[in-house]
Amino acid sequence: MTAIKGHRRRRAHQSAEYQTSWINNSSKQQPTDESGLRLDTQDFDQPHKVPRLDILICNAGVLRVPVFTKTVDGFEKTWQCNYLGHFLLVELLLPLLSKSQDGRIINVSSVLYEYADSVRFDVVNDSKRYGGMIAYSRSKMAQVMYTRHLAKLLEDRNLPVTAAVCHPGNVDTNILRESGYSWLSVVFRPIVWFILKTENDGAQMPLYLALSEKSQKSNGQYFRDFAVHEVVEKCKQSVACETLYEESRQAVGLSTLSRKYHQQ
Repeated sequence: MTAIKGHRRRRAHQSAEYQTSWINNSSKQQPTDESGLRLDTQDFDQPHKVPRLDILICNAGVLRVPVFTKTVDGFEKTWQCNYLGHFLLVELLLPLLSKSQDGRIINVSSVLYEYADSVRFDVVNDSKRYGGMIAYSRSKMAQVMYTRHLAKLLEDRNLPVTAAVCHPGNVDTNILRESGYSWLSVVFRPIVWFILKTENDGAQMPLYLALSEKSQKSNGQYFRDFAVHEVVEKCKQSVACETLYEESRQAVGLSTLSRKYHQQ
């Protein structure tokens, strides 16, 4: 990170200070029902309330939810937490990011996306086809496919924003909190400490994409270990990526809203 020029570092620091304060204030209004993951979008519909946004890193996630669970919005929990909520956030904040001279959208995926069987809404919402790990893989493949299509839209509209997606590495977090296996991280703490990255180390990959000038030309790319990696064949299918985008937009009720924003 030392190679990043000073003006970029100052800009990121100032933006981070504001966003941290904003997130802390917003967190006080979170719903008590954990199955309800819908964002309160009332303020997002008025982007002028946030004076500036240069970088958006989407990194919320759950892994191995033990049983098929739908949110109050009617979507499988892992899907909504790991992908659909991020999709909604990006779509609503895109007009604000577009006002930046160099907006960055970073979606945090996982190498496990390669094992996904489908990202179709009828599949991810089918309790008979549910499994904790496959649900996670589906949500992470959706992040990769959405990023690729979003990058194309950004280029077609000549917006000063780039989008990238990455695998941050195997990081020691509380992502298993929903699984019933969180005790494993306690029992195997010495091994976990030796094998997994710390949270600070895991943050380096998305931070590199968010701040490095070298990553400006990597719109739509998937990164691992600070290098571009080729995606699996399913993610190369532009029609499939576009279908996921359109279905996601309809699912969160942004069909009309998105068109209005993207025409600005």
